[in-house]
Amino acid sequence: MNIAHILGFPRVGFNRELKFILESYWKNRTSETKEMLFKTRKEICLKAWRMQKLLRLDFLTVGDFSFYDHVLSTLCGLGGLPKRYGFNVKSPSIDNYFDAARGINNFKAMDLKKWFNTNYHYLVPEYTSGMEFNAEFTWLLEEIDLAKAIQHPIKVCMLGPVSLLWLGKEYGDLSNRVEVLPRLLEAYKRVLMNIKLKGVEWVQLEEPIASFSLPAVWRIALRTAYEQLASCSPKILFTSYYAFPTEMYTFIKSLPAAGFHFDITNNVSINQLETYPSDKVLSVGIVNGRDVWKNDLKRSIHRIERLRSKIRSEMWVSTSCPLLHVPCDLSTEGKVSESLKRKLSFGVQKIQEVVTIKEHLTSQMSTIAGSSLVKETHFNPRVGFYTEDLESECCFKRLNYLDRIKLQKPISNLPIYPTTTVGSFPQTEHIRKIRSLFKKGNLSQKEYITTLKSEVSFIIKKQAVYGLDVFVHGEVERNDMVEYFGELVEGFMITENGWIQSFGSRCTKPPIVFKDLSFIRPITVYWSKYAQSLTNKPVKGMVTGPMTILNWSFLRKTQTIQELSLQIASVLRKEVTLLENHGTRAVQVDEPAIREGLPLLYENWNQYLSWSVKAFHIVSSGISASTQIHTHLCYSEFGEIVDTLVKLDTDVISIEAARSNMFLLEPFKECGFTNEIGPGVYDIHSPMIPSVEEVLLRVKYITTCIPKERIWINPDCGLKTRTWSQVDKSLANMVKATKVARLQEPTI
Repeated sequence: MNIAHILGFPRVGFNRELKFILESYWKNRTSETKEMLFKTRKEICLKAWRMQKLLRLDFLTVGDFSFYDHVLSTLCGLGGLPKRYGFNVKSPSIDNYFDAARGINNFKAMDLKKWFNTNYHYLVPEYTSGMEFNAEFTWLLEEIDLAKAIQHPIKVCMLGPVSLLWLGKEYGDLSNRVEVLPRLLEAYKRVLMNIKLKGVEWVQLEEPIASFSLPAVWRIALRTAYEQLASCSPKILFTSYYAFPTEMYTFIKSLPAAGFHFDITNNVSINQLETYPSDKVLSVGIVNGRDVWKNDLKRSIHRIERLRSKIRSEMWVSTSCPLLHVPCDLSTEGKVSESLKRKLSFGVQKIQEVVTIKEHLTSQMSTIAGSSLVKETHFNPRVGFYTEDLESECCFKRLNYLDRIKLQKPISNLPIYPTTTVGSFPQTEHIRKIRSLFKKGNLSQKEYITTLKSEVSFIIKKQAVYGLDVFVHGEVERNDMVEYFGELVEGFMITENGWIQSFGSRCTKPPIVFKDLSFIRPITVYWSKYAQSLTNKPVKGMVTGPMTILNWSFLRKTQTIQELSLQIASVLRKEVTLLENHGTRAVQVDEPAIREGLPLLYENWNQYLSWSVKAFHIVSSGISASTQIHTHLCYSEFGEIVDTLVKLDTDVISIEAARSNMFLLEPFKECGFTNEIGPGVYDIHSPMIPSVEEVLLRVKYITTCIPKERIWINPDCGLKTRTWSQVDKSLANMVKATKVARLQEPTI
């Protein structure tokens, strides 16, 4: 029997309903807004399920909704919120849930980290010795009851227990979080038994870590977990994704599950599945859940028919991974040209592709209407030849750091512990309204620019009041750090409603690369030049880095990331050179996504990282050694790529560090990082205001890791999501703490 299903649908809503209700509730937590919060959840779920039934999927996938993050939701549902908050973890409230995600009083928020090699962020579980899991996953059971009203078969999805452990970290005296597994499994057993009592036949347990080559201790954990869960659960579909688990395949298929799901869109030959057991369901992820390009249905059907000729197991057709990483529906796009639209596929369209493949296999139809391979018709020889020249260059490095600093110090004339920010300032409702009016044609360009110039002037004056040493212009002209560049670089398409969730209420609209990338006109120069004209303080130019632009965009299928990285690097090189020509003496090339682009397979890391370094060096190669190059990184395990960060050879690197309690600073200390560094001294993703004492303690700790003459003081990240009230208090306290630290020299 052929089955069509998906692993999950975007939970932000077709019109970002989740974003808007979350921000409304956080702004005003009342019984009325709470009622609206849960009503919106119900509406989002029901709309997604009804659509799945209408499009003829064989299962409704239940459990893919989350108010903030599915890792946090799983942890909370099992009763695993961190002990340090003092919550009633057996019966956590929705406010407990959000407080763990965003921080409360003197308790910092849970750590935030990138989800595998994606731009999604998850909350990092905290495991402690003797930790118990006693909650009943009430919200999931409620959603099962709600879905039953649709009168269609249900498949429940949950993050698996071993991945939930892997993604966390040890706290207190716990030496190895695997020790927590027995108690965690007891909680999973209770939940799975309750799901079974609801009449659910299948549960999709997601173990994305299975795509890694796991050490023996984690393989043992997987076997232990599924041997225990199989006896009390509905039928288990063991689910891996983001890559085919080549090294783990033989081990995985021996686990006691009723079926297995594999991503076969990349790095897999059909021959690898020849030995698949005939008594297990095989779910094949044949429709890519991470890109926006139409599936080549003829090729997909041919691959599955080849596979079906080699194995005798029941086969299901699915997306490669949950559809969390793609927009909801292409049919709402009015901005994309019809010629390009014919090549695209969003969430709803990917479901249609899955169903089409399944129905073809069931009916043995001889033709597939409307299927087509995405054809490349946008090669620009001038761009291609230029990047070949770039690739042939042996080196783009500037003078070494010690020589550069001799040229930069007299120009910058900064005090010890120079203070700055990472780039953006609050994107207020007023700014968003002005931008919307301009894009709709209800505001002239002159009026728009005049309004934004007044905002930049306001931000420059604010920074003077705070007493910062190096200013930024505030990025008021940018709706998003990648989308803005996509709008002004030839070769990108910007959608109207192509939103995807990053975490919580944070959504992004990734540009689509549809042809070769090339420079059209200056991107940031006007605003940097204007901001610098308002002050004698240095104002950093702000440029999004090449790998971040690519990792936060939807790329062409027929072009390597190496070629695209050279193209975008050549564009940014021109921009950075123009910034210097117009008087900018410090340029920040942001690369917050450089780590997340790492391939899942370790053997492919070196190639990706070497491209990343080369692209960064190209960007900075057109300016003089006296101009400072900064970069910024956040929410990543820097220890895994610290050697690459050293090779970037930036003059100043700012990193997220406060949320992790300075843990992310350790790799730089251990490797003897010699350039200047600004570890974030407070968490900007939390509404909490850092005290002077809190910042001062962090500054003092930083001096134990990094020589004082190489330390910068800054927040963790950009400030666009914060209110002016929060920014005013936080930056004032940051500067006050820095002044105290300066006065305590040299005894600090």
